Amino acid sequence: MMTERTARECAEIFLMALRQGKALGRLDILATGLLTAREADRALKSLRSAGAIRRSAPSQDAEPRAVRYEPTETPMVTPRRRPAKTGKPGKVCFDGLLTAWRIHLPRATQQSARYTGFVNDAFAQEEQRELAALQKAIRIDKEQVNGASRR
Repeated sequence: MMTERTARECAEIFLMALRQGKALGRLDILATGLLTAREADRALKSLRSAGAIRRSAPSQDAEPRAVRYEPTETPMVTPRRRPAKTGKPGKVCFDGLLTAWRIHLPRATQQSARYTGFVNDAFAQEEQRELAALQKAIRIDKEQVNGASRR
């Protein structure tokens, strides 16, 4: 099974055939064997939307089979290229947002400048202090309960 061509490739083939001769219709292109029915439909849709072809029907009420197309002077626009993915996400910066919310982060010292988790370290140290204070309070409560039960 042959791989299906892109709409752009099909449109270029259709346009090339139109520029070689007279106005052609969809059935004429299919008869040449250059494109399949599906590829011809995609090519026509692409070319019409780009303005690269125009209808040359005998009348507006003509049957779809009688519609012929001829090329215009409008060139096909080259497709836009997507930027190549590097695999690394872009660096996200929240400085403007933090400033707007008036949030001040602690300044990085020489030592913590090498380690980016200085904010997490500050939170961890604060949690350790709170945990130590809580453990001390529990110890004091146990001592008071044990002291009261001995009396």
